[in-house]
Amino acid sequence: MQKFLTIISVVVLFFFVMPQQSKAQVFTEIDSISICYNAFKSVPVVVQNLTSVDSLRLNLSFDGNKVECAEYFGVHEALAAGNFLTTIYDDSVVITWSAKSAVTLPNDTLVTLRFKGLGGTSILGWNTTASFYHTSTGNLPAVFVDGKAVVNPKINLVLTELTPTCPKTC
Repeated sequence: MQKFLTIISVVVLFFFVMPQQSKAQVFTEIDSISICYNAFKSVPVVVQNLTSVDSLRLNLSFDGNKVECAEYFGVHEALAAGNFLTTIYDDSVVITWSAKSAVTLPNDTLVTLRFKGLGGTSILGWNTTASFYHTSTGNLPAVFVDGKAVVNPKINLVLTELTPTCPKTC
């Protein structure tokens, strides 16, 4: 009898504590980059587990005195049917997209951003209030992975000849 009650208790407990299926998290990542002073470097915005999304908004912030976002290119072809807009500010980039039909990107580049190095180091940080949306389920859980831009310093060369090989001719 005690064995029977134990089994019944476990079964009842299982029904009350049954694990609920959670939505897969959308991962949004931008790589860390190293840029030469006054040069340009492209960095992809990579997404994983983007499932049945029909609108999104991303906000990437950076120190505008250290790097400058010059342009964007290479928008994923799956987003062509909707309204894709990237707005570049002095210290941030806002990426928005919406469409009537949902898109799924298991692991791919959403868009590529091109930065110009101005000097120093800047965090390429996602504003976590920006999130992915899906009309039937609301906000999808998201994880944002920040990057960093390291700008190598400007090189100044001064050549001085210690022992002149051609005195008074150079």
